Amino acid sequence: MVILSFRNKKDKEHLLEKAKKMEEYAAMIVDCIEESKEYDDEYDYRDDDSMHEERMNGRYGYRRRMR
Repeated sequence: MVILSFRNKKDKEHLLEKAKKMEEYAAMIVDCIEESKEYDDEYDYRDDDSMHEERMNGRYGYRRRMR
């Protein structure tokens, strides 16, 4: 449990206003993360490999030597 004391009413209202803004932003962040999780499940990562191979076979494609 946290106990807060304020010097005056203005400080209390200022902190309350900031906390409400933070709460709104936190809710937006949670929504974005939940939505991105849904898209990650639908994403087919095998497409990345085929795109990489196509780029390697292009006009300026080259293979790096592994050391």
